[in-house]
Amino acid sequence: MNKWETKFKANLSFLAASAELGHIKAEWILHVIGLAGLKIDEALILPRELNVETFVLIQQSLSKLIKAINDKSTKFIPTLLAIERPK
Repeated sequence: MNKWETKFKANLSFLAASAELGHIKAEWILHVIGLAGLKIDEALILPRELNVETFVLIQQSLSKLIKAINDKSTKFIPTLLAIERPK
């Protein structure tokens, strides 16, 4: 587990717990841009309310997505996200 994963999991779990206690309302949405393939599709989950129960599903989805990046069937698709115009 790297530093980014540790920090992300701690923050996401805190948000999930806060939502479970009713302190915040949170929803999970993940957009994958520039990657396509069966393993990517299988790993994605639909948008859902973030709480302690869905936190586990989100962690599983992220783990599958990380593995799917290295799958031979995954295609990298160059995608333009934005253009910054000179000022």
